[in-house]
Amino acid sequence: NFDAGMGTFTTANLGTGTYPGWYSGTTTPSTGTGPQSGDVTGGSFMYIETSAFGGPYTLTSECLDITTLTAPALRFHYHMYGATMGTLDVSVNGTSVWTLSGDQGNLWHPAQVDLSAYATSDSVVIVFTGTRGTSYTGDMAIDAIEVDEFVTLTISGCMDSLANNYNPFATVDDGSCIYPPANNDCANAIAIACGSSATGDNTTASSNASFGGPAIWYSVVGNGGDITVETCLSSFDTRLFVYDSCNAGYLYYNDDFCGLQSSITFTSTAGSTYYIAAAGYSASSTGPITVAVACATPPVYGCTDPTALNYDSTATIDDGSCIEIV
Repeated sequence: NFDAGMGTFTTANLGTGTYPGWYSGTTTPSTGTGPQSGDVTGGSFMYIETSAFGGPYTLTSECLDITTLTAPALRFHYHMYGATMGTLDVSVNGTSVWTLSGDQGNLWHPAQVDLSAYATSDSVVIVFTGTRGTSYTGDMAIDAIEVDEFVTLTISGCMDSLANNYNPFATVDDGSCIYPPANNDCANAIAIACGSSATGDNTTASSNASFGGPAIWYSVVGNGGDITVETCLSSFDTRLFVYDSCNAGYLYYNDDFCGLQSSITFTSTAGSTYYIAAAGYSASSTGPITVAVACATPPVYGCTDPTALNYDSTATIDDGSCIEIV
């Protein structure tokens, strides 16, 4: 453990940024991520700080002789809590032997790696590499590292591969699985009729709009008139995008029209489907989003001169077709 410091471990920043590597502590600085208090052994742990861009960061062991072990194994505990959690990788002598990404909940998890392939080696080097996610809620931590005989571990976690927090190393499902919303992507956009609204939640959604935070998707069919889409009833900072297909760039975009919320008005083509991505401004902008759609009556083109031979009383826009009565 790291209660008395790093011991013989060394740390480094392999990329950019000002953070030198892994830090030792009893808490992480940012809320909504990392262990806020407590570790596995009652003291300090090692963690990476993700409030600024940088990394990846390595924590490297000394050279280990494991030839005296019959069934060698590496055991450790990890804590990977946060909406923008990155990736923790473990390598042995340069080969990746364990990797995990994404939010795993606000608790410590045990892990074990079989080192039988290295049983005859007297020079084993273990490297823990922490790679930052997309924002500050990605502080990961490790503790209680040991190399000893292989044991049978009970590892609780989400065992559903379709869940956001799937843990491929779990042996017991603990009911913690977190799933994305049904309209997590453009292909599963939920239709909203003109004059209607829908409320969804982007907390567990993916950041799959053109940019910004987690997005939920809706669609509306054009009536030939102006359509207004807005998130003004939402309680946090949003971004709004309108697309004409799922595989194209956005047609329209807005941020901060009604306070921190968004609104877009565009002229539609009758019968065309438009796809709406309602996103948080950033990775931490999550919660219920209300998307409202209003459709203006489409214009009617024709002769608007009541003295003309072809006067059209239903026309709202004169198209220059009027024929004078001679």
